[in-house]
Amino acid sequence: MATIVLLHGGGAGGWMWRYVAPVLTAAGHSVFTPTFTGVGDRHHLISRDITHWTHVLDVANLLEFNELEDVVLVGYSYGGSVIPGVVSLQPGRVSKALYLDAIIMHAGERLSEAMGYMDTETASQVERTLASGEGPLGAGTLEIVRAEAKAHPHKMSPERQAWMLAKITDIPLRSMVDPVRVGADSLTIPVEYLAVPEGSPVVNMHQRARELGWNISAAPDGCDHTFPFGQPEIAFDFIMKHI
Repeated sequence: MATIVLLHGGGAGGWMWRYVAPVLTAAGHSVFTPTFTGVGDRHHLISRDITHWTHVLDVANLLEFNELEDVVLVGYSYGGSVIPGVVSLQPGRVSKALYLDAIIMHAGERLSEAMGYMDTETASQVERTLASGEGPLGAGTLEIVRAEAKAHPHKMSPERQAWMLAKITDIPLRSMVDPVRVGADSLTIPVEYLAVPEGSPVVNMHQRARELGWNISAAPDGCDHTFPFGQPEIAFDFIMKHI
């Protein structure tokens, strides 16, 4: 049986795997669902000192202190950007990476620019401001997610969407403007990518996956980027197929 570490999206937390992790566990796998510092159940720790590398360390330390081996790292959305850094720190512990419509980063690039939220100059200035101890703690993720859901309801029941939106928190702004230290091109382990063909906010990442020569599968029709919340069977099936 596999050891699986599920990495959540921005503003979410380990809680987002509520409908995925128990099914994987029931299938006999060992499953871990860490929450990045400053979000979810660790939102009380949000600060200007939390960088993207902090989130890499969150996961790398989980692997080390739990003595995990032959790990399958599964990254959803923001979680995908963390995978290369974790592998660089714990190369002997990770055997495979699965990206669920996830972000792919180049070394030295900032998430805010990769996602089109800021240009390079603005992101750099914001990072310097935060490093000096000034500026907002959060990136405004909560407001963005709620506004998008109101304008374009996600492909899930209203009850499930309300559950999701009630738990979304902000994400530390500095983690979005801090240059990523390790890029996806450094990965030498097998990688599988699940892409949502229509309406995904990370659609530009699909081309990056192609350029890296990764195996890409298309998510079933009728789902959107939030499928791990609203259609968790899609995530479960993909993970089971590739572990």
